[in-house]
Amino acid sequence: DVKHPLRWFNGVSCKANPAIVSKIEALPFVADVVQLGEMQAEICEFPVNWDAIADVKRQREVHDAALIDEMKLTGKGVRIAVLDVGFKGLEATAELHHLYENGQIEKTYDFIRNKEQLGGKSSHGTVVLSCMAGVTNGEPMGFAKDATYLLAVTERSGADITNEEDDWLAGIEWADRNGVDIVNSSLGYTYHRYFQADMNGRTSLVSQAALLAARKGILVVVAAGNEGNKSWQFVST
Repeated sequence: DVKHPLRWFNGVSCKANPAIVSKIEALPFVADVVQLGEMQAEICEFPVNWDAIADVKRQREVHDAALIDEMKLTGKGVRIAVLDVGFKGLEATAELHHLYENGQIEKTYDFIRNKEQLGGKSSHGTVVLSCMAGVTNGEPMGFAKDATYLLAVTERSGADITNEEDDWLAGIEWADRNGVDIVNSSLGYTYHRYFQADMNGRTSLVSQAALLAARKGILVVVAAGNEGNKSWQFVST
């Protein structure tokens, strides 16, 4: 079963058993077959404290909001793709109403379910978007309230499936095809599928894709991860 065409890698991602993989490897036009992972899942939670959204405004103090406001940098004319686990509650979030009123959400796509409507039970992406584009009581919460946004689901809610990286690969190619300037992605992969020695920017396909995007002129902003005080410790891929 073919999941996604991956143009940057001149390939496709698919689900196949070992017997089928052997047949695929024997095809004359196939250069290599890379295993992305097995269908194993670790249940994980994405708790959201909506009371903390107001605290996001603290980032304006940290990043010298006065200077940025003086330069009139509001994200206007910038196209930003947000790749995340879900955007539950997006339309009901008052801090983001202006995005709908002004037509600033240009495209959406769910790469888990292969449809334009965003699915998933997590509101993690909604909170991330609020950090960039939210406006509360007339005051911006972040620095890109006037940007144009493209939203994509590339993660499964409630479970970390070890072969979902191809959804992210498809997502960043989609972002490139739609002319984005910036990709923001608050997710990462660590010990569930990699060793620390693999964190070299070359081993994982998502790292390779991020590098390709950067070479194409896209600014790729990715979360460092939450593993600093855990046994993994390293920045994630």
